[in-house]
Order: sequence, then C-alpha cells, then structure tokens
Amino acid sequence: MQYRVKINHSDAKLPYVAAAVARGQLENRPYGKILTWLLPARFYVSIRPQIASAATEHQFKYRNGGTRGGFYYYYAFDSGLKLLTQYEANIRDGDGKSFIDFSDISNSSRRLSYLSVSYEDVTLIYGKYWSAYYDVAGFTDYFMTYGKQGTAAFSHGGDGSESGTGRVDHMAQLHLKKYGFEATLDYQFAHDGPEHFDTDYRYSAAAGLVYVGFEHLRLGAAAAYAKYDTVTEAMRAAGVDGEDRAFIAGFKYDQGIYGISADLSYSQNHISDDQGVYFDAIGAELYLHYDLDENIRFAGGGNWMIPRDDNYAGRYSIRKGIISLQYTFGDATFDDLVYLEIAFPKGHLSDGEARKTSIAIGFRYLFDLR
Repeated sequence: MQYRVKINHSDAKLPYVAAAVARGQLENRPYGKILTWLLPARFYVSIRPQIASAATEHQFKYRNGGTRGGFYYYYAFDSGLKLLTQYEANIRDGDGKSFIDFSDISNSSRRLSYLSVSYEDVTLIYGKYWSAYYDVAGFTDYFMTYGKQGTAAFSHGGDGSESGTGRVDHMAQLHLKKYGFEATLDYQFAHDGPEHFDTDYRYSAAAGLVYVGFEHLRLGAAAAYAKYDTVTEAMRAAGVDGEDRAFIAGFKYDQGIYGISADLSYSQNHISDDQGVYFDAIGAELYLHYDLDENIRFAGGGNWMIPRDDNYAGRYSIRKGIISLQYTFGDATFDDLVYLEIAFPKGHLSDGEARKTSIAIGFRYLFDLR
C-alpha cells in the first residue's frame, strides 16, 4: 500500500526535514496519527492445506499442513533503537473452535508472541520465540511435511517449548552480533512440564553460537538444558533418569540455486518413542536443494534418530529418506507453491513394526496484507 505526499524541493534536500513534512501531511489526514503508526505493520495469512498419508497407514487424509496467520509491527526510532513485535497462531479449520484464538495466551495454537528491542548489534527478546538451540536446528528445517525429526528441536510431542529447544514460551533472550559471530543466550522461567508428567520445570536455558563470516556458509553449535522440579517414579518408569539435555552442531551452505545443510544432535531424557518411553539418542538431519529454474525446486535428504541408551528395550528408530518437488508461482519466492513430498522410512516402531512409505501433496499461499 502506498501513500503520496508533496514535498518542496528545498525541503527535500535534508532527509530529516523531508521526513517531518511527510509525517505532518499524513497526520493531517483523517485518522492520520493512527495511519502513521500502522504504516510499519504487516498482517499475513499463510494457508497450507495438504492431502497426505502417515508412516503407520496407507490411507490418504486431508490435513492442515500448518496454516497460520498473524502480524508484525516494526518501528525504528531516530535514536537507532528498533522495536518489533509479532503474534502468530495456527489457524484451525473445522474443529468448532475459534478461527484464531487471541483470548487465551496459553493456548497451544499460539506459535509466536514476543517483543523485541534492538540497538546496533544487540537484541533483547521476551515472550514466545525461537530458542538459541533452534538457531542451529533451523539449518535443515525446510522440508514441507516429513522433516524435523533428526534435530530433537520439537520434543515431548509438541513445539519444543517445555525443554527450551523449539518455540519457547515465557523466555528472555539476548542476541549479539560481533566479529562474524552471532551468539544467543536464553532463559525460560519456571513453567509446566510435559502434560504426561506430573511435575514442572524450574527453568530451562539454552546457548548457541553461529559463525557467519564465510560467504554462503554458516557454522553453528548449541546446547539446551531443562531442570525438573523433581524426577518422579512415573517418569523413571517412562525412562527418564535425569534432567533434559540436548546438544546440536551443524552447517548450512547456500548458493541460492543450490545448497546443502546438515545437523547432528545428541539428547538425554528428551526424546520418546511411539509408546511414550524415553531414551538417549543420536540424531541427524540432511537437507539438499537444487533449483532447476526460478520456479522449480528439487529437494532431498533424510532424518535419522537412533537410541543410544543401554536401558532402552524397545526397537524404535527413525531412518528416513525424503524427496520433495516444489513449484513456486507468483513472485517465485517459494512462499506460494505446490509440492509433492515422499518419505521412504527404514526405521521401526517400538514393537519392531516397520514404517510405511508416506506421500504428501500440498499447497501454500501467502496473503501478505501490508
């Protein structure tokens, strides 16, 4: 959306004078003061329907492939201070509940809700936001449907909030950029534990370091630690014998039309099988892409999660190859696309049952209401 103003040639010579004249003209219009505050705002909805099968069944079903909506608000002060806030929620369809629920901030549909203040190379964030751990886990998080299982970012059957590895709620974060490094520290205050555990977390904390000094290449490592109030007998029966820990290292190389990313993770008391039994594990994720032209992208890679716990008696494992074909239209940004993604699993459920080949056909379209 564009707004026209008229500025005298003499005023246009000095940028701060021109800005003041433009602001004054906008504010003199009906609802002008509101208009000038709303100009940096961005409202958006990304619809993501899909038809897909799961690893435990061959039947195709309609699924919500992550449809979401929200808004940004950005404002830069003359002093150089920058303010950013964002709210984003999953959009429900057909479950009889609110389209987007703004009333209950603890609702699980809420993906992000934070306030960010930046000055030069320092950023402070509070709210629900991506953790320092995800700064590295996100290197490979580009599959449309069947990825995200090798990095241990999304634990306890949710978005990784409880353990401090995914989208973390009630979190204070410090982000620094200096000498080619991006360092992130975050702390999550006392909060509820996983729904299936009768205990809470005293806190969680995470730290990450990413080197961005090379052209096209990012190198990173991160760790997360979550402290339980107590480890109950029920938790021990489920395989939890201590605190929740996760470690990850990886790289991302992207030349634009092609790229390769890889992550390697190790976790303790963090990952569970299909029966809710926890185990220590080594995981990995690989993502490669090649753009055949500006509209067609071929991607491939895989997810692996293998128990490394002498006390675990199950046969659960993830060994999955993934291929994805994507066609983007519109501005060719891969925000608007159709895709076909296929997962070829070789792993097993906890009882030894083999997983099945899974197929997803989906569509994404971004309504960007600037």
